[in-house]
Amino acid sequence: MFVETEYFVNKEKRTVVCVMTTYGEIDHRLNKYNMSFTPFFSYNDYCKYVGKAKCSPEDVWDEKFGKKLAEHRAMEKRRKFVNKTLTEVIEEGRKNLRNLEMYGMIQKSHSPLFEKETKHEKNN
Repeated sequence: MFVETEYFVNKEKRTVVCVMTTYGEIDHRLNKYNMSFTPFFSYNDYCKYVGKAKCSPEDVWDEKFGKKLAEHRAMEKRRKFVNKTLTEVIEEGRKNLRNLEMYGMIQKSHSPLFEKETKHEKNN
């Protein structure tokens, strides 16, 4: 994964904007689990996340703090996107495994992907 971060500072408006561009982020995270979805998320793909920080009139202007705050807000948007995407991929995998089991192509899996489902089944 490659991250490029740019800051735009406007001292008159007491505002800092952080634009974070990531390349190949999802594919990199999935490779950790020996999964590759390169046809869907390639290193040529990129995502942009924008974080903004505006200094209140009562506060003292601090450009360094504004950059940190804007970057933190951009990273929070990035974290939410990655979590949502990975959750969707895992749910799709679970659905595919259930379909394979339903048609008798594989036996019931005892993998961590079914851990939530197994706990739910025990409660019923």
